[in-house]
Amino acid sequence: MALMLAAFLCEAISVRFVSTVLGLRWHRSTPPLPDTGQWLLLALNEKLPQIVVDLLRAHIISLHHYLMLFIMLGFSALFDCIKGPGLGIASRYMFTMAVGRLLRTVTFLATVLPSARPWCAEARYQIPYHPHPWAQKYYSPYASDPDAIRRVIQEDMPYAFVEYYPGEFRPNWGHMSFLVDILRPTAEEGSSWYHFLKKASGGCSDLMYSGHMLVAVLTAMAWTVCYAFFIFCIPFYKSRPRCIRN
Repeated sequence: MALMLAAFLCEAISVRFVSTVLGLRWHRSTPPLPDTGQWLLLALNEKLPQIVVDLLRAHIISLHHYLMLFIMLGFSALFDCIKGPGLGIASRYMFTMAVGRLLRTVTFLATVLPSARPWCAEARYQIPYHPHPWAQKYYSPYASDPDAIRRVIQEDMPYAFVEYYPGEFRPNWGHMSFLVDILRPTAEEGSSWYHFLKKASGGCSDLMYSGHMLVAVLTAMAWTVCYAFFIFCIPFYKSRPRCIRN
């Protein structure tokens, strides 16, 4: 649990940093990446029968299908279809989830790219309009000029003039004040670092590693470990149901 909580904290910090480092202006002005999956679905809408399209659009379980698996697992143990999973599989689940979250953090920090949905950052966060002071000095002056990028690589020193930007808001977070330089809080949300990080879930640049898919796959794997056989619960001689393996 300690590793899991540490991984969640690391992910929350990295997700917020990646979303705020270049500012809201960058999210609004940079062309989004093409979403080929959406192209494919839109093309299928025109090719498939309407009843199939309606079925694919139906919100039967949505993204939280892993919650259904948890409920099925709980009721299967309740009605004595399977033995209760216990803490062993729960600890393995949480440890693997923590490692996966740390790997997701690596992909977040390594791919500062525009989201396929350009409204995401504006809807999810209250982030400054201008870039982070680090980006102002080491990234923004060179990002759109190949010759400038070549020169800064050759000289290995920043040389471009930094234009004027508003000052950064710096709340007093005590021992956690080092997070101010990373998270870039605004005056409306910077009173408490704890409540601030609780709102930093999710992300707009998770282009390589989906948190929903990570949880869904791990839950399906846990389900197959606990429920390895296709089991039917039928009433037997006693009042409580029993199971037979098919």
